[in-house]
Amino acid sequence: MIECPSCSSTIDEKGYLRTYFSDASKVEYKLYHCSNCDLEFWTPLEFIRSIYEEEAISDYKGAHQAETIELTANHRYFVSYYLKNLKKSYPSGTLLDVGCGNGSFIKYIEKQGFDVYGIDIDSKSVEVAKNKFGLKNVYSMSLDEFSEKFGGNLKFDMITCFEVLEHQTDIKSFISKVSLLLKDDGIFAGTVPNRNRAFADLTRYHSKADKNLDFPPHHFFWFSDKSLSWFFENNGFVCSVKETKVPYDIFADRISNLIYVITKIKLFDSDILKKNSESNRFNSYIAKMIRFLLVYPIAFFVKHIYEAMGGFGLFFYCKKKM
Repeated sequence: MIECPSCSSTIDEKGYLRTYFSDASKVEYKLYHCSNCDLEFWTPLEFIRSIYEEEAISDYKGAHQAETIELTANHRYFVSYYLKNLKKSYPSGTLLDVGCGNGSFIKYIEKQGFDVYGIDIDSKSVEVAKNKFGLKNVYSMSLDEFSEKFGGNLKFDMITCFEVLEHQTDIKSFISKVSLLLKDDGIFAGTVPNRNRAFADLTRYHSKADKNLDFPPHHFFWFSDKSLSWFFENNGFVCSVKETKVPYDIFADRISNLIYVITKIKLFDSDILKKNSESNRFNSYIAKMIRFLLVYPIAFFVKHIYEAMGGFGLFFYCKKKM
């Protein structure tokens, strides 16, 4: 029998939904669904730290080369939510970002008046955070290691984690460490991919560079709004879960990259479009015309249909139960 990592219900070992063989780990994984809490999870749950430092994934390589602050769609969603709903109650304070990457997000939050901390297992990204963005309280360590080192002395007003929870192998241990580090009136917020998003398998298999990133050994958990709410509510938190909306410009990038993956026409590579826009006036004009005439109309149409069918990700906002 297999035990659900969220609710500890037992599942028939032969009752898996699908299998997946990873070229990165050379392991075959099995996907299970828990009918009690609605979580879907892969086994074996074995973390491989090296894949985050060896630049096998282009997102990490880009983070290592960053020169300016670049907020992801998930960061921008949180910032918008904070400014609209939380700023009056939390105009400043202490914030810990778990999985801080190169520190772009916490550098932005620092400018809003927060005393910021960040941790990431990718030591190269942490060095960028220190050397390029001048962040002091950033550490190359796991949440377990951070909790062991600082848990008795530090308590945070906010803890955030964007696209981190699905990477864990022990989510109960993870949330217990978050609770330990959070003040009684503190906020825990972040995002995870929405497994029920429209065209889920299409997006899983057709990223521009990193195919199958939504599979292990990268992502071990596939959350629905129900499974995410169940997990937090049964681990000491009052939680609200919302489907995220992708900003229009980022959605246009995704549509452009999808066209590029399918057609192999380099003009649709969003990175090339951006470089053309920055190189000279003529190239900038061509790049803008491609976007205006081809990419934007498709993105506008698909974005509205997509979001009507369900958000690309799930945003959670939690407070500890008193």
